[in-house]
Amino acid sequence: MGIFNPENKFWIFMEKITNLFFLALLWLLFSLPLITIGASTVACYQFTLKQIKDEEGYLFKSFFKAFKTSFFQATLVWIVTLLVITFFYYDCFLLFNMPSLKSFRIFLFAIISFLAIITTIVLIYLYPIIALYKVKLKKAVKDSLIMGLQHPLVTIILILIAALVVTAIYYLPPFFIFWLILGIFSSSFCFRYVFNTYEEEL
Repeated sequence: MGIFNPENKFWIFMEKITNLFFLALLWLLFSLPLITIGASTVACYQFTLKQIKDEEGYLFKSFFKAFKTSFFQATLVWIVTLLVITFFYYDCFLLFNMPSLKSFRIFLFAIISFLAIITTIVLIYLYPIIALYKVKLKKAVKDSLIMGLQHPLVTIILILIAALVVTAIYYLPPFFIFWLILGIFSSSFCFRYVFNTYEEEL
């Protein structure tokens, strides 16, 4: 197979890299209203999850379609995500500033930590599930929790990927879109591994 043959593995690889670059731009453009970040993220996940299996199709058409079809559900999840983050932030702030007994604070911290872990697991799996499967939100939330708990090692890896992305964005903010897409793409391999187990159920 010649180097100039479009079916050459090198050019296929370069096409995928180029698509990820434009995918990052699309995410940024469609996330500018802020309220649409959820739908943009779902559209990104749909493309990368299909890209891994060479089923992605044309980037722009695939992104627009996914953005449109998942808009309501993804936007609702995004709003809930923001509310949850705000809730836990203020809970921690109040917890560490409340003049109560140390033992009581430890008890409250344990409860908040448990709820935060469960919520994190659900949110990590929720966006990709919405991206790839046509399911009601209630079922998507349930499936997210089940998958996260039944695959603890994969879930830990996904949490580490998310933590690395947040850290990279914090220290190198000018490249935040690069870190975000890299995180979505790398985590898509983990999601595919898990989803293959439940393909018939979903």
